[in-house]
Amino acid sequence: MTETYWSSHFERELYELNWRALSGSAGLWRVVLSLLPAIGAQGRVFGRIDGTMRVARQAGSALAFEEWDVDVDPASLRRRLDAVADVPEPIELSLRCRPALWLPDDRVQIIDYDDADFAAIGDATIAPESSDLEVDPSLKLWRVAEAPVKLLTLEVVFDLDESAAGMLLQISSRCDLWCDTRLDGEPGAAHNLANAALLARAVEDVALAAKAEITRRPPSRTSR
Repeated sequence: MTETYWSSHFERELYELNWRALSGSAGLWRVVLSLLPAIGAQGRVFGRIDGTMRVARQAGSALAFEEWDVDVDPASLRRRLDAVADVPEPIELSLRCRPALWLPDDRVQIIDYDDADFAAIGDATIAPESSDLEVDPSLKLWRVAEAPVKLLTLEVVFDLDESAAGMLLQISSRCDLWCDTRLDGEPGAAHNLANAALLARAVEDVALAAKAEITRRPPSRTSR
């Protein structure tokens, strides 16, 4: 059994992808429409992606807020945008993923790091995943189908500054599955390092495809 600490009080921001000096809402939407398929292309790491886009539309003298379902196919989102008379303002994009994990066994138990007795929160439901990647031979690749708490978070926040809009994709986790150092400060095991490397490659590819600048990365052990 593989145990991972999880904390409701501490969230590690693993990566931050940044787009600056965009031309208002239209510029933000252009990036969103390129970002979604870029993330989808990394399906072997992130799995199936879906989520919710919160937007604001002008309704008379006030703003009306709506929530739109999204996935990695930009066609449906583009049709939705084409169907409205005015370009809505993107407010927030939350994406759900089913990440891949390198593990030494077939069970992941999530431990409440905030609990004095380190109580078990529950197990993640995982399924075997095929892979041609070369890592530690003691590890096998699995797919998280379900978990009692969110393990990996992808959130997009938008800066609607009139002079130069911008946006950030923030990839974070409240557990230590993708970190080379555990929440308790101890060095991560082989599966932690393999998962960190797997995520790092995927993020680099997303940034390249979506023309983003990576402005935050996890610090390496040697730089601490």
